[in-house]
Amino acid sequence: MIRLSNRPPRAGYSLLALAGLVQLLVASNARAADSHGIAWRTDLGTAQAEARAKNLPLWIQFTGPWCVNCRRMERGAFVHATVVSASIEQFVPVKLRSDEYEQLALSLGLNVLPSTVIVKPTGEVIDKWEGYGDPGEFHAWLEETLARDGRLGKGKKLQVALASYCPVALVDRHKLQSGQATLVAQHDGFEYRFSDEAARAAFVAHPEKYAPANRGECPVRHVEGGTFQPGQPQWGVIYRGHLFLCADAADRVQFIKNPERYANVDLASRHSCPHCWGTNSARQLAQAPGHGTTAPSSATRRTMFPPPAAIMEALLTPVMRLRR
Repeated sequence: MIRLSNRPPRAGYSLLALAGLVQLLVASNARAADSHGIAWRTDLGTAQAEARAKNLPLWIQFTGPWCVNCRRMERGAFVHATVVSASIEQFVPVKLRSDEYEQLALSLGLNVLPSTVIVKPTGEVIDKWEGYGDPGEFHAWLEETLARDGRLGKGKKLQVALASYCPVALVDRHKLQSGQATLVAQHDGFEYRFSDEAARAAFVAHPEKYAPANRGECPVRHVEGGTFQPGQPQWGVIYRGHLFLCADAADRVQFIKNPERYANVDLASRHSCPHCWGTNSARQLAQAPGHGTTAPSSATRRTMFPPPAAIMEALLTPVMRLRR
């Protein structure tokens, strides 16, 4: 069992100064919430006390201003609606610089940045995430962590996927058929609804065939702009046996013209240059629902390593800082 102690107080702070710091932290958290980002706490001891009082897991985020992938997560996962909502309702998040809390990071066995550590209110570590994660996989990991702690689903209503349309009808019959609220199944943090019991049974047996790739977010917006825009069932594309949801008709046309560029957006190879995705793969014809499909591609995997360019920048930046 690992317990996290409060950081030793610094000498020279008056009570008035401490009161001012508290007000500054509150204002900072309010600004973060207003900007639809995570309301990070900045003092470990205060965050621990809050986690104990609320009986919520403590989310410790280790970062550094030189860390490229930290900035990527700040612009991606940490402003994504599902992750922000989880940070408000199910965690007490605190952000720490790794160089200021080096001993704590080492005691937790951390090796890379960014690193996320989820801790019970009593101090036991539940799980750790090291490295970059996109919004979908990071949110899924948060849910896995909550499930491991017996908290998944408490006070939480799952988001209904595909605007309540039946995923089996869409993939197998190429129809937008409404699902029933009484015929549901849960998968990867979403609730799916089905047109009949046979469709529900088919989904439960092979959810990877019917659940949309990239957690339902538009792959074209992700690759071209780095944004996480929900896709729409009416603009779906079936490629390599998987359903991809585009944000609008233009995005679907763009996907069909060059499917290899977008199809790997949620696979481990997403950390490669997007212009190089699929250049060594055999091209297949992408079709809007209504045409034949092929066998499913390999499963999504979490990768802990940043791309080579990010590694180089992370190595060079501290050196340049020393020269200033």
